[in-house]
Amino acid sequence: MDRDQRGDRDLKDLASTGNAEHAMSGFVDYWTTAGTWASIPLEVRARMACAARKICLQRDAYFRDDLTPEALSRLSCPTPLVRGTRATPPASTVAKILHNACSHRELVKIEGA
Repeated sequence: MDRDQRGDRDLKDLASTGNAEHAMSGFVDYWTTAGTWASIPLEVRARMACAARKICLQRDAYFRDDLTPEALSRLSCPTPLVRGTRATPPASTVAKILHNACSHRELVKIEGA
């Protein structure tokens, strides 16, 4: 099972099992690097797990959204885009898509982040 499939499966598991700890493990490791969740102190993980259901709902809404690059290109408010030079592939892809849709916006890359 690849990384994308695991992150998706873990969030779906939350909806069916209610296991927020497991869901957050997959979510955090997907958006950062494998093992990140395990390195977070237990008391912090407990607080993060409380947000798991909301994150699951937001993720589902995101993937059902029909916002197009053309719609994004019509944004008239300042929209700075920031990503780290060590960002995960999913985060880098999102930043690239948004920057391409709003090519007149600045994309700031933070070295080492």
